[in-house]
Amino acid sequence: MRILQIIDETSDVEVRLEIGDLKLHVQKGGARNARRDELPESATAEPSVAVPSPQGGTVAPKRPEPIAGPELVAEPEPETEELALEEGTELVRAPMFGCFFRAPTPLEPPYIELGAEVGQDDPVCLLEVMKVYNTVRAGVSGTIIKVLVEDQQMVEQDQPLFVIKTS
Repeated sequence: MRILQIIDETSDVEVRLEIGDLKLHVQKGGARNARRDELPESATAEPSVAVPSPQGGTVAPKRPEPIAGPELVAEPEPETEELALEEGTELVRAPMFGCFFRAPTPLEPPYIELGAEVGQDDPVCLLEVMKVYNTVRAGVSGTIIKVLVEDQQMVEQDQPLFVIKTS
């Protein structure tokens, strides 16, 4: 948990941690362009632990073979300028990274629909992070004129979610 707090407080960081079968890779900010071969050797070195052998002595542990797979490439985030906001409109942005939900449960209707009137303290969606659900409020009073995110889509911190025409 402390690692996540440090990452949250840092604007530009890449962390790779491998302990046994546990592998953690987190990138945030401009560190997205850093490659493993550009990192210092100490940052990429795997821990080495001698394992007792049944015949006596010690045996070096086997290192797992890397699994070949497609290279993941982050898509550019939409720019606010690309949305071409009209005069008198405001964006509701994601306060954190998480999974976007329009409704409180799958069986209930969405918090808001296109064209709905909202107050600044009205809930507009949920963001789920590690099974913790956080209510996102409109922040301004007005009418919902655009929903920019699909239900159950992952969103980034500060990503636009809704466009509200202020009243």
